[in-house]
Amino acid sequence: MTRPPAEYHQLRGFQRDCLLAIARLETSDNAPYGLAIKRECQSIRDEEVTHTKLYPNLDELAAQQLITKQELDARTNTYELTDAGRSLLTTHAQTLDTLLSQEATA
Repeated sequence: MTRPPAEYHQLRGFQRDCLLAIARLETSDNAPYGLAIKRECQSIRDEEVTHTKLYPNLDELAAQQLITKQELDARTNTYELTDAGRSLLTTHAQTLDTLLSQEATA
């Protein structure tokens, strides 16, 4: 089931971390497949991430059109940010930058 893209504040914290993990992996030499995303989320959160937590959240992000899911082989899927997912992260980063810039000049 496809739903319209969510707003940043509507996502759960773990889902936001998944988007960030995929973005980091896309800019590195590592492919954004499930286990790589899991490791990146564990690094971000400094806690164990289970498959039962990761994959339903990735499926939800795909349903919200924030990431795409493609089969790499019979056991592995790759995930990529969509334009909507990238825009969501970019807008949030710009908001933080604006807030921090205002705070620095106050």
